[in-house]
Amino acid sequence: MKPTISLLSRQKALTLLTTLLILIESLGKVASSLTLAPLTDQLINKNFNGVVFWLLSTITIWGVTLTIGYVNSVLKAQIIRKVTNQLRTDIADGLSTVSIPEYKKVNHNEYVSWLTNDVNMIEQNGLDAFFSLLGNVTTLLFAITSLAFYHYSLALAAIILGLLTMTIPQFFSKIMTRETNRL
Repeated sequence: MKPTISLLSRQKALTLLTTLLILIESLGKVASSLTLAPLTDQLINKNFNGVVFWLLSTITIWGVTLTIGYVNSVLKAQIIRKVTNQLRTDIADGLSTVSIPEYKKVNHNEYVSWLTNDVNMIEQNGLDAFFSLLGNVTTLLFAITSLAFYHYSLALAAIILGLLTMTIPQFFSKIMTRETNRL
C-alpha cells in the first residue's frame, strides 16, 4: 500500500480530486438507497406527490452519481497513464546511466519486461486495486453509518452477517480441499 501511495503522490492534485470523487460517488450510492425508504412510505400512504418527489430524488441522485462515476473513471485512467509513463521514464533513465558492458550482461528481453510486464503488474495490482479498495471501503462505511442512523442493531447485524459471509466459505473450502486431496 505504501509504494502505491508514493507512486500516486507524484500526481497529488489528480489523486486528491479522484479520492474526493470516489467519496462522493460512494455517498451517492448510499444516499440513493436511503431515498427508497421514504419512497416506499409514500407508496403505502398513497401519496402521489410524495412518490413523485422521492422517485425524482432517487433518479437525480443516481444521475449525479453515474456522472461522477464516469468523470472519476476518466481521472483514474489519466492518473494511471501518467504514473505508468513516469515509471517507464524512471526505468529508462536508470538504464541510460548503466555502462554498455553492464547493459549487455542482462538479456535485452529483461529490460523490455521491466517496461511492459512489470509496469502493467504495478498498474493492475497496485493502482487499480488501490482505487477499487478505496471505493469499496468508503461505500461500506457509508452504508454501515446509514444503517446505524436507523438503528444501531441494523449496523451490528450487517457487520456480523458480513463477517459470517466471509468466514463460512473459508471453512468449507478447507473441508473441500481436504476431501479432494483424499480422493
